[in-house]
Amino acid sequence: MKIRLETWFKHLFIRFIPSIQMIVQSEANRLISYITENYSREDQKYLIDELAEKLIEFRKQEIEYKVLELERNEAELVELNKSLGELLIK
Repeated sequence: MKIRLETWFKHLFIRFIPSIQMIVQSEANRLISYITENYSREDQKYLIDELAEKLIEFRKQEIEYKVLELERNEAELVELNKSLGELLIK
């Protein structure tokens, strides 16, 4: 009975917590309504172009950071393998 009650409470608790996708969609809708209500069509086009450029730049930076992290991890792996080899030889 206790297990059923716990699963029922978890179901109710999780049911009313919005997912990340729902939060992002609501924020996007809020941003769209704000932009369409407060800016002219020319300004809207400019804002959309700027957002697209910033998103592309952000993704490029993310990729660069990930490549640097992978290179650092690869160097660590080589060093660890070298240390392991030295330990096995002794």
